[in-house]
Amino acid sequence: MRYRIWICSLLLIAAVMTGVFCLTVQHSSMADSTDVTLWTSSSSSGESVKYIYIVGGYHDPDNGGTWPWGDTGYPISRFIGNNMGDIEIQYADGSKDTIPLIYGYTLWWYDNWRAAPLPFKGKGADETLSQLLQDTLHVYGAYNGNPYCAIRIKPDQTKALKDIVFVDNPEKEGKAVIHDVHVFDSEPSGTIRGTSNGNAYKIRATDEYFLSHTIDSTDPFPERISEALDTLCLGVATSSQDWLNAPEYTYSDKYTGPKIYFTGTPYANIANGVIDFSLTDIATRADDTGFFGESLKYTEQYFYGGIGTYTMGGAYSTRMYSRNKTMLVLNGYGYTDRAEHTLGYINRQLMYYPEHNLKIFGIDIPGHFTMDIADPLNYKKTNFGLTKYNDPVKYGKDNWNLANMEQDGHGMMMLSNWSVWKSNGSSKQWVEDNWQYINEAATWIVWCFENADLTYCTNNVLYAESEGVVGWMGYSLYCNEPCYLGLLAYIEMAEVAGKTEEAALWRECAEKFGQGILDFFTNEDGTWNFEYEGKDRDPSLAYMRYLYGYDTADMNQDWLERAKKSYAGDLQEMLDKNDGYWGPWGVGYDHATILQSALLLDKMSDATILMNNLSKVCYDPDAPDVYGVAEAFAVDTKREYVRRVGDFENQIHTTEVLSVYLLSMGVSPVTSDNTTVKIMPRLAADWNVAVEDFQVEHTNARLALEVKSPKNGIQTASIKFHELDTLKTVQYRFGPFDINTESATITVNGENIESDLITSGDSKWAWITLEPTVNTQYDLVATTVVSDVETNNESSFPMYIIVIIACVCVGIAVCVAVIVIRKKKQEVGING
Repeated sequence: MRYRIWICSLLLIAAVMTGVFCLTVQHSSMADSTDVTLWTSSSSSGESVKYIYIVGGYHDPDNGGTWPWGDTGYPISRFIGNNMGDIEIQYADGSKDTIPLIYGYTLWWYDNWRAAPLPFKGKGADETLSQLLQDTLHVYGAYNGNPYCAIRIKPDQTKALKDIVFVDNPEKEGKAVIHDVHVFDSEPSGTIRGTSNGNAYKIRATDEYFLSHTIDSTDPFPERISEALDTLCLGVATSSQDWLNAPEYTYSDKYTGPKIYFTGTPYANIANGVIDFSLTDIATRADDTGFFGESLKYTEQYFYGGIGTYTMGGAYSTRMYSRNKTMLVLNGYGYTDRAEHTLGYINRQLMYYPEHNLKIFGIDIPGHFTMDIADPLNYKKTNFGLTKYNDPVKYGKDNWNLANMEQDGHGMMMLSNWSVWKSNGSSKQWVEDNWQYINEAATWIVWCFENADLTYCTNNVLYAESEGVVGWMGYSLYCNEPCYLGLLAYIEMAEVAGKTEEAALWRECAEKFGQGILDFFTNEDGTWNFEYEGKDRDPSLAYMRYLYGYDTADMNQDWLERAKKSYAGDLQEMLDKNDGYWGPWGVGYDHATILQSALLLDKMSDATILMNNLSKVCYDPDAPDVYGVAEAFAVDTKREYVRRVGDFENQIHTTEVLSVYLLSMGVSPVTSDNTTVKIMPRLAADWNVAVEDFQVEHTNARLALEVKSPKNGIQTASIKFHELDTLKTVQYRFGPFDINTESATITVNGENIESDLITSGDSKWAWITLEPTVNTQYDLVATTVVSDVETNNESSFPMYIIVIIACVCVGIAVCVAVIVIRKKKQEVGING
């Protein structure tokens, strides 16, 4: 279902090493074994040994188990404090001591540590944590990033040493790297020297470091070490102690967006901080030209395969990836001017191809969005092997002119233009002013299908070269769906502007394209074929919300039906793979996407857990940026510790998270009938939401809204419009209520009002309709009654039938008992 970059686990035991005053040196191969003897006494009665030097201290794979992005499966993730195996000191009398190989104590990382040592080391390091790590880490050379390190062990001096054995932890992927073992019968002096894989190493056996960092095998894991490891781990990770103590949040002075306040739980408090930090970031990131860097210029970089440490910088701040929803999100939060500013730059870049007269086999290439909007031909510099067009023999001197076909990004930019157009009044003038860009982007899709021999389109679906395809080359829902929706959006724009010929051509293409998506990507059982999903989760609902709004009744019903049938499998795959409700393989691609599916399908039990976990992922009170969205994350599921991974505030992941909060608040964009707005909050359990001034997307209407989570079957809300613009009607949905709710009584300002109680997802909901006036506050109260039936299974028997059956069974049992007793009495009488 998803692609991974797997790293083979290999334990390196290298060639013979020499030492000064060394009693014996032994080495062995242990790559595929669970228990491996590292050293054996030459005497059957064992030997007297003063010190053991284990040349090692790193692990293979040498990362946090999160390569390249996130993981939460316990076997894969590697945190400070995780035990990866043991060194057993076995004595001639049959007893043994066990030294655990634990990250932060007897194991450490090499590559990520050298690249990103904060907060333990470097400029701006936490001095207390730094010293604690140096005191706790008993791996000589690891803190300094030496390629070869050593652990010194003092065995029980009253016993004869027989064997030294490595015991792997089968619960964890990979193995500790042990190059060799040196044992000494007296105090060593000088330097231990040796080679491993042809590389020479040396360890100063008498370094003063060992005076305070020698492990006593009779007390191999003191309590102070255990406590220190937990402190060190929580220096780069978070736990319930952090999340449950998250303070109530007040928006900062520099925040200029709608002050949406989620309240009720600490997890809800965290959401406000994320909105403040992340929305302020994306609302101000674009420069004067409209260029919008993918990453912040200067923030934490946790690196792929990260271990929780970081450095400061900007991973992708000079690139502008088309695969993002930033403009859609900015528009949703009321920053239409900022979205339009950047779209001006984006649309100008679209025209790079016709303006430079780029062709392939003499055929003009229409304008299209590639991976990097700012550098349309960047693909050949960075992704040479991930395209079919890198062969000049096959494609001639023009082989790079197509760059790459970032179809997901192309469609997202089309939807972004449509969204801004809708918020500018859906005017004919806007379309005419931007017609060359609208026409060019739609023409690209038609051109791809008309030139399938060049573009590899098949079965009426688009071929793509993108991160949104398994293996970066092929066919996926993630890349096709936004282009299809974008084409529908542009048809609407063309029709408003009277471009009937173009609209007819695009509609003909869209009809075949839409059917192609259904035919090519659907399994026989009616589910989406996740082999072609593209990213980790079904993206269809998270795309459709932008074109159709938040009510699934208004969406493409064929896609909706497939999403419903696919949801259980999508969720179960996540639960099985990640040990719980965690989507770490890209916060946006994975966690936020399935969360949007859960919300839109009204699976509120799942949504509650996912919402709370999202807050855990986006909050770290000890980080430079306390609130915000990392590219990915890792979880130690046994302790439920969470740490950040990858880039920080990466556009696609940040905007998907911000999308979640808009959807949860529930003020739907007005996408078709501009006289009606639907308000349908989908709140996690015990969450509330309030906003004093929110612009209804695609209108100039503004409202105040407050919604409380249902308590004991009662829910309250209030609505007040500051401006109505074209709106005349509000359709408001209460809920979620218990699935066994049998009735709901709704009052508006104390007066009863008709309602429609429905079942959706795992809950009941109640719809009402209002015709509001400006500056009138509407206080809404829903009071529900729950039936005594404990299941809504339609195939279950009515209760009265169950009672009758039970009574009949009891009667039969009594009759049988009477017959048996009489028979026994008769037998007794005969025998007597």
